[in-house]
Amino acid sequence: MNHYVQNELSNPGVYVNKEGHALTKSDLDSLVRRLWLDEHANYNKGDWYIVCHPVTSQFIQDFDISYRRIEKRDKSVGFHVNEFHSSVGKTFPILSEPFMRPGVLILVNFDAFKYGYYEDDSLERKEIPTQGRYSRWLISFQAYGVVARNPRSNIGMIYGLPWE
Repeated sequence: MNHYVQNELSNPGVYVNKEGHALTKSDLDSLVRRLWLDEHANYNKGDWYIVCHPVTSQFIQDFDISYRRIEKRDKSVGFHVNEFHSSVGKTFPILSEPFMRPGVLILVNFDAFKYGYYEDDSLERKEIPTQGRYSRWLISFQAYGVVARNPRSNIGMIYGLPWE
């Protein structure tokens, strides 16, 4: 039986369609809370990140901008936001990735992923003969990508965000 993350019986609290509306701080807070309460995500274990396209990251950079202050003696301009502090008491690093699909933001536990090897295949190592005092190895395997363990409690997504 194949398990699709949010294909059948999707949870609209952790697989959120924004329908072109801008991302807000409460959207991120709600995603964190609903993944924790509905899908039993464990934020105390793993390597949790918020991953998004740089355009989506720009919306995050502008959260609470009216509360920020620059003093007269500062010689720099601008702010860089690299963490999100959620209302449930957890902090998530923000990874701005240009290869991420535009208009999509995911909250993901990277520790829940591993290589998906083809059936009956694994990492193979073979020594290559050399003429020097060093060793060379040929390492090969066939993988079809990465596979998530318990994906519903390790991936949350907001999609349909503006990306221009």
